[in-house]
Amino acid sequence: MASNWFGYQLRTFRKRRLRLSSWGLLISVLAAAWMAPPSFAQTCTFLGSSPNLVRMDSCGVLHYFTYRNRDDSVSANKNTVPDFSYAGYRQGAERIPLVTEKVRVPLSSGDATTAIQNAIDTVGNLAPDSQGFRGAVVLEKGIYRVDGTLVIDQSGVVLRGQGQHLAGTILVTGATTKRTVIRVATPNSPLVLDESRIARIRTDFAGVGTNSLFVDDGTGFNVGDVIAIRKTPNQDWIYALGMDLLESMTTDPDVRNWEPEEYRTLHLRKIVYRSGGHFLTDIPLVDSFYSRYGGGEVLKASTSGRIQNSGVEDLRIISSYKADDDEDHGWNAVHLYGVENAWVRRVTAQNFGYSAVNVGHSSFVTVEDTASLNPVSKIQGSRRYSFNVSGNGVGILFQRVYSDKGRHNFVTGARVVGPHVWVDSVAFDAKSDDGPHHRWATGLLFDNILTKKLNVQNRTTSGTGHGWSGAQVLFWRSFATDSYALQAAPASMNLAIGMGGTRVAGKDSPTIGQGLAYGADAGQPRSLYFQQLENRAGTTAVKKVTTALQRKGRARTIISLLREPALPWADPTCANGIASSDGSACCSLSCGQCGGSSCSSRDGGAESCCIGRIQSDAKSCLQQGAPCNIEKVPAGGFQTAIGDPICARGIYDSSGACCALSCGSCGGSGCSGRPGGAAACCTGAIGNAANSCLINEAPCLVPAGAR
Repeated sequence: MASNWFGYQLRTFRKRRLRLSSWGLLISVLAAAWMAPPSFAQTCTFLGSSPNLVRMDSCGVLHYFTYRNRDDSVSANKNTVPDFSYAGYRQGAERIPLVTEKVRVPLSSGDATTAIQNAIDTVGNLAPDSQGFRGAVVLEKGIYRVDGTLVIDQSGVVLRGQGQHLAGTILVTGATTKRTVIRVATPNSPLVLDESRIARIRTDFAGVGTNSLFVDDGTGFNVGDVIAIRKTPNQDWIYALGMDLLESMTTDPDVRNWEPEEYRTLHLRKIVYRSGGHFLTDIPLVDSFYSRYGGGEVLKASTSGRIQNSGVEDLRIISSYKADDDEDHGWNAVHLYGVENAWVRRVTAQNFGYSAVNVGHSSFVTVEDTASLNPVSKIQGSRRYSFNVSGNGVGILFQRVYSDKGRHNFVTGARVVGPHVWVDSVAFDAKSDDGPHHRWATGLLFDNILTKKLNVQNRTTSGTGHGWSGAQVLFWRSFATDSYALQAAPASMNLAIGMGGTRVAGKDSPTIGQGLAYGADAGQPRSLYFQQLENRAGTTAVKKVTTALQRKGRARTIISLLREPALPWADPTCANGIASSDGSACCSLSCGQCGGSSCSSRDGGAESCCIGRIQSDAKSCLQQGAPCNIEKVPAGGFQTAIGDPICARGIYDSSGACCALSCGSCGGSGCSGRPGGAAACCTGAIGNAANSCLINEAPCLVPAGAR
């Protein structure tokens, strides 16, 4: 047992992180000198000059310094910034796979919900392969009318289109009630707790960033067990936070004081080492546990009922609507519930009232290269949560995502426990703020985010008593064009490192707040998440999940400049690659030239440098950067294409014409004399103009697949 303990500590120290306090610094330096090659002290020196909570050395290793919670001495030298790199598909270290096609659904007229659902069910009934995948349902390029909800409720099933751009695969919903278009959801309970065996945490304090727990009795727990580390707050915790005063602050009868039993939050972890009542977990804690505030306990948990290895990719999903404040139409483009090791990638959601991707009670999910465009709803509470996390789970990663006009673009619900990460993402024209929204979300990283407002604060009586929105939240090298608030509750802390923008007081606060903010310094990497991933899993893992531009630190700039066609990471003109002489392929810059003899031997290999290979891989430059195939710009160009694909805001004629509402009727005798004239009211003129309703409002032609 002792040898296992030593081996684990050695691997942890060398591969993952160094945690440094004043004494820990001396011990760590001595340990490093003993464990590492003799040249370590000479070749690996601290970068930057400013003291900070995270500091990188010249070898790329992160070192962590401790911090204390607000108004508290017990936590001194016991908290460190946690390792967020476990967020994402397969804990962030694996490339999302291309799952084998099993069924293809042809284009058809009318509602395609049943045809696509039958294909999903067919694949769901196949036996999974050795990797747990059953297969992909593939849709053609073109338009599918989907007025119902597509449900994936079996593991190993992928729904794949052929591009999120306007020339790709488009799902159009004409739903007239709040509707989710794609739901990947378990039919079972996503989490089962075993209450028969509970071990109490026996230390006075367990800090943020630690993997080590001491319980009163470890009997019955074993290495490999999934556990829930449950916070058990008492009324003293409520008093300390001031959450017993909410009702006295307002006359609103819906506002309630916090109750301790409602904040029994869960850290879902796995035991990787046990010796008696000493546990080591795979993922560190992201909240503090104080015995004086009720402490915590450990119990076994099961997530076996969750769906695994499923995904949604390469689609554009459009909700039709009747007015700019219409609320009876598509509400969620994609909803993930009770899933694990799953993904959404290269999906554009257009006109939805609530979210592009809504993730609940799920773990180890990646959402990437995905956009939320032109949400349609009233601009008020419970609407426009573009990329949202809720429920009991761990390890949700959003990277290279874009949102416009959202209220809360990058956001969590109540009592969410991370680590969860938003990285290299942009919100444009935000209608409210981003960050944890309400009721004690913990362990969140906002890494290289560009938005209007980024806040973690005491929201007091907002809603029904939102109170402290989050704790142990980190803003890393992000920028708020309007302002950011960084408050911290007593006995907790929130952090900002390299944060840009104007810091302001939080809601209902006369002071700036108590969170810790540090300036940018050469000692911090561009992205904390990716540097932590590199330290834990190696540079190969980082290359598997990033793009070349992202690794060069240009992701946010590209997203900002190319807000639409909802593909800000794309390179439609091969501006950041090398175009082939015939203009058909875009090779990576590392190739030196595109195509030609010996292309496979150049830096990047055949997949990056050989025209034939690039063409066979069939990746569009409208979807991604090099290597990719250069396509003609689709009709409508590169501006936001709002459109009205089923003529919900016009008058439809069976010929496919969509006349303006002002016409009163569409086509027929005397159409040219109606308000708007022939161009707006006559089916022949509309047909001759050939303006697609996919990217235009009336007058326009409804695409065949949307009729």
